[in-house]
Amino acid sequence: FAAVWQADSVTRNSQLVTSNQKNNIIDQVADTETVAMNYGPAKTAVVIAAGIGMLWFGWVANIVPGEASYWAQVASNTNYTSQGREFDKAFDALRKSFDLNTYLNVDMRLALSGFAVGGAQTMIDQGGDAEKYGREALEYLAGQFEKNLTEHHPDIKDFLSHQQYARVAQMLAKYDATWNEKAIATMEQALVEYPKKSQMIQGLARFYMQQGRVDEAVVVFEDHPLEFAPGTFYFDYAGTLYNAGRNEDAWKQMERAIAYDANMYRNLDRLVEILMKDGHYDRIARLYEHELTHLVNDPELMAKLAATYMELGEKQKARELAEKLLAMNPENPEEIYAFLKELEQ
Repeated sequence: FAAVWQADSVTRNSQLVTSNQKNNIIDQVADTETVAMNYGPAKTAVVIAAGIGMLWFGWVANIVPGEASYWAQVASNTNYTSQGREFDKAFDALRKSFDLNTYLNVDMRLALSGFAVGGAQTMIDQGGDAEKYGREALEYLAGQFEKNLTEHHPDIKDFLSHQQYARVAQMLAKYDATWNEKAIATMEQALVEYPKKSQMIQGLARFYMQQGRVDEAVVVFEDHPLEFAPGTFYFDYAGTLYNAGRNEDAWKQMERAIAYDANMYRNLDRLVEILMKDGHYDRIARLYEHELTHLVNDPELMAKLAATYMELGEKQKARELAEKLLAMNPENPEEIYAFLKELEQ
């Protein structure tokens, strides 16, 4: 009897365990269905949000930039085909492009600012309503470059933004002198970020020179010494030092300008005048010789160099140049014959 009871007990326990397992499975299924019901709306919301996000991204990354590019192209084509005569239409299209404020703006401001600034200046030169429109265009461009500098791209684009903003600010200083300080501020900031950019050093120094602030122009060059730069950099440096009365220091920079093949013809007469006061005919001859490498066989330069050789007592060099001038069939050979006769005395 005990054995049978024990077997029945085991069977009952086994059935109880099986029943409990079924109940647990039913409960788990019910819990899962409850969770699914609870997360259903959330999943739907996530899918909708993701869809909206993709649409927004597509709009911002493709549609709007595409429209901005279209208006920029309209601006460029209008200006080109009209040869600048329809600047107002071109600039209105450009404004539509910039006002969309896409990620393309930094590049487009730099790419299209050249024709925009030039066109604005042309309208300013016309006076009247055209001048008013030109000034408004410059003020708008200044605001655009302020955005470029605020967004701040620490590469060549940022340097060019400083440069263009300074250019526009200097043009606007005609109407409001406070723009001068804005121009100086952006050039100084550019030099902090790019201390070896010769263009910005020259730009700031030239601006100081235009305002008669010679000592400040000298400081700009002295605070940013460059080992290698275009010849015009050293030429500007020399001119600044000459204006400061530091003639010997200036000539050292002139030698570097010559070594880097700077073309100084536009300021040659002024340089010769300064050197002549100091009696430096050897340096004058050096300048004429250098410029003749740019203006080969220029009769006026050749005549001036021949006269300089005579001052230096180098009669043979003077005679060779004079004879070369005669061979070029000059309009007034009598002057050259007189010069040759003077050499014989």
